[in-house]
Amino acid sequence: MDGPQNAQQGYAGFNEIPDKDQPEDESWPPADKDWESSMQAMVAVGLAGYTGKPAPEGINLDIYRWQREVVHPRNYANMNYWELWLVSVAIYMVRSGRGGIVRADITDGPVPIMSAQELDLAEAIRQRGMSQAVPGFGKPNAKGLFSSPIYKEDVPSAPRYQAGQPVRAVLQSSAGHTREYQYFRGRSGVIDVVYPVKSPAAGATTGSGVYEVEYADINSRGLQRYFIPIYSVRYSADDLWGADFAEPNTFVYGDMWETYVEPVA
Repeated sequence: MDGPQNAQQGYAGFNEIPDKDQPEDESWPPADKDWESSMQAMVAVGLAGYTGKPAPEGINLDIYRWQREVVHPRNYANMNYWELWLVSVAIYMVRSGRGGIVRADITDGPVPIMSAQELDLAEAIRQRGMSQAVPGFGKPNAKGLFSSPIYKEDVPSAPRYQAGQPVRAVLQSSAGHTREYQYFRGRSGVIDVVYPVKSPAAGATTGSGVYEVEYADINSRGLQRYFIPIYSVRYSADDLWGADFAEPNTFVYGDMWETYVEPVA
């Protein structure tokens, strides 16, 4: 969604984005970080139970990712990686009712995970996103389900475009989860690589170039799975940020689901 996580993409006004080797600020939480180990274990157990079924029977990374995007921007900017996981899991547990977790468990107590107002706002944003359109599918039906004459549930689709083909990234603005970064939207580029898509049952080897990835925009709803072709699209930095601001002769490559692009002449 177009939320606080965009600050991590180098948007103006937030100074230099730290690289992965730069130590994080240790001023908070306190030195005792045993809770982070517990958080890692909780996440591992939660994802291990993913069945691919609709929530709350199953859980997936895209559901968790969307949950952290609805964190208030003020708090998002002050949380580290595992704090964001903690809030994300807490929101999901309350909404799904798993483990008997209720609102008061995360909003009350000596150290509340989040306030009741923040929890209500997060759910309101999620509900708005659940009813909005998704690129390539349009709006869901009354049950929140998507359909398409091109793509079928749980059935990998053959790529419709080919390497060297000019495409334009679609425009969208959504409260839902999406992996189409803002700076690509509406910009034209050229397909550089067509990634092959394997059947979910067949599996994919890490580093093989074969994608076995659910379409995040729909997968984050927790109701359906679609396996859609993915392309590496080459964009000129001039077209993204303007010739006066981009480094000369520079290109940016973005992995885009087929639904994020449309052919251009």
